[in-house]
Parts: sequence; C-alpha cells; structure tokens
Amino acid sequence: MPPPRSSPSSPSAPRPPARAAGGVRTIIVGPDRVGARLDRVVGDGLAADGVTLSRNGVQRLIVAGAVTVNGRVRTHPSATVQLGYRIVCRLDDGASGSPSDGAGRRGVAPAATSAAVPPLTEASVRYEDEWLIVVDKPAGLPTHATIDPARAHLHGMVQALLAARSPAGAGTAGPASGADGPYLAIHHRLDRDTTGLVLFAKDRSVNPALADTFAGRRVVKQYLAVCRGRLPGESWTVSDHLGRVSPRNRPAKYGPVSSGGDHAETSFRVHRRTAGSLVVIEARPLTGRTHQIRVHLAGSGLPIVGDELYGGEAGPRVMLHAWRLTLPHPVEGGTFTVQSRLPDDATALVADASR
Repeated sequence: MPPPRSSPSSPSAPRPPARAAGGVRTIIVGPDRVGARLDRVVGDGLAADGVTLSRNGVQRLIVAGAVTVNGRVRTHPSATVQLGYRIVCRLDDGASGSPSDGAGRRGVAPAATSAAVPPLTEASVRYEDEWLIVVDKPAGLPTHATIDPARAHLHGMVQALLAARSPAGAGTAGPASGADGPYLAIHHRLDRDTTGLVLFAKDRSVNPALADTFAGRRVVKQYLAVCRGRLPGESWTVSDHLGRVSPRNRPAKYGPVSSGGDHAETSFRVHRRTAGSLVVIEARPLTGRTHQIRVHLAGSGLPIVGDELYGGEAGPRVMLHAWRLTLPHPVEGGTFTVQSRLPDDATALVADASR
C-alpha cells in the first residue's frame, strides 16, 4: 500500500409545529408509499416530524450522503422505495438555528457558523491513492452538507482541495455547497465537534465494495476520548440497547432503554493516565449508534470532557477524536491503517493534567 501523499406519515396527516432540525429522523415506508421517489418520502416524513425542507433542500441532504436506506447510504434522490424500508436522515444539530431565533426558517446561518473552523490544507490529508482519500476533520465542521447551503462542511472542503490542485479545476467547488467539482462519496461521518479521520471515495467504482465493508463491520474504528472520573478497570466492554431518551422538543439525547432501541456495543481500554483524574480512553465501537461512545463512557463513570449533555465538565468542545481507521482496500486487497494524532486542544488539556 503506498504511503499517503501527504412507517412514514401520509402527506394528508396533521403536521406538528416546526422545530429545530438537528438530530436523527427515522422513516418507515408504509404501503401507501411503495414505489415513491426517495426525496418525496424523505420530504414528507420530515415534514410530518416538524422539519420542513424545500425539495432542493431534501435533495441536497440525500446527495450529501446524510440519508441511509436499510443501513446503506443512498445518494440518488430519484431512487424508489419499497414496503418496510427503514430510512434514516441525519440532520446537523444547530445547522438551522433554534425555533426562537428564526435563523433556519430564513435560511440564514447562525452568526458563528464557521468562524472558528480552520481551512483544510494538503497537510490535512492522511492517506490518498487513486480511489480513496482520508482527511483529518477539524472541530466545528459537519461532515456533509446541512439544510443551510451557506454552511461550510467537510465534503465540500475536500472537493475544493482536490479541485484546487488543477488550474483548470480551481474554483469549481466551494467549501459550503460542494455541489460541483471532483467526484467524492461519503461512506461514514463524524459529529460536528468530533475531530479525526474521515474516509471518502474518489471513484464511483469502489462504492459497492466500500459500502459492503462498512455494512459488514469490517472497518475497525478507534477513538480517543479525554475523560474525567474513576476507572472501572484497564479494559472493559459495554453492551446494551440505545434509544432516544429526551423529549422531541429538546436536544437529542440517547441512553439505555429496556425495550426497543438498537443494540450497541463498545470496547474500551486505558490509553494514557495523568497525575489526576483525567484519563485518555481508547474506544472501539463494534456498532455505530448515535452518541454511542459518549453514552457508554458516561455510563461507565467517565463522561467526556466538554460533553455537558452527558454529564461531562465544561470544555471548548466534546473531546472525542477519531484516532485510527483500519479497513481492507477495495481494489488492491490487503488491509491498511491510517492514524491521526490527538489535536492540540486535547493534547494541551492532557499535558496540563499530567503536571
């Protein structure tokens, strides 16, 4: 392997009041929607759940890779759906403002949308070949396009980086829209404040193999989390079922549920200790549920620094980093690993606690 170059509701059903568009929405296809276009089913399902998007907005969401059907990313708005299909839409928390500020309804980004997000440069590329590129995502940046077309996102920034390498391609892709420019497909994503490795496909031909690899859980994802608390041991595993535990009119919060929910399993081990109660934990999620690592660490008595939603102390952000990614290459065969160092803000926090 070469080293890096550097059941949905019927449209006639009553609709609840509009509310913030962050979090995850699930739509199950009913018999009245068999054969309908994916974008129409997503649009109607979101509207029935209080999130109203234009048809173009729904299509941007799908093209950006934020919609899965039966666990697989689907990027074609015109694809048809069948009875019982499970459609999951991931909407960036805060991308459209809160119901009170009206920002999302006007299509205006919050004032500090991307001000603190550093530019993506060649130094951000951790691995690249003819088919794949793996980049280091900074904090404060959503992986894919949101319902705010002016909001910067990683997909668009990587497109812009690739386009800028060629004088003929310069300017064909912007960091916000990412609508044009070099081909780039999303196969997994990180939360807005999580830093670290994200893999994209640069060639359509590798999409089926990559999709099978992710769906078959043959990708090993390892994270580093800066936590404070009492260790339950040098290594441990949490296995339960997670579901949403917050009201629908509050920020999405997940936790163990006694019925329903999705199976979630994460293995943990101590990565680094400090002189105090701060510790760096390596997390390896064996499933991919929303907020899974955050919930499981909080339940273990080790909430992540900055993760106030799950009982963590105040911090500049949730100190979670996608550290290492290992997977089979979709073309060349064999397994390769990409690694990213802990970012400066987390490193400084650990260094201070180690003195």
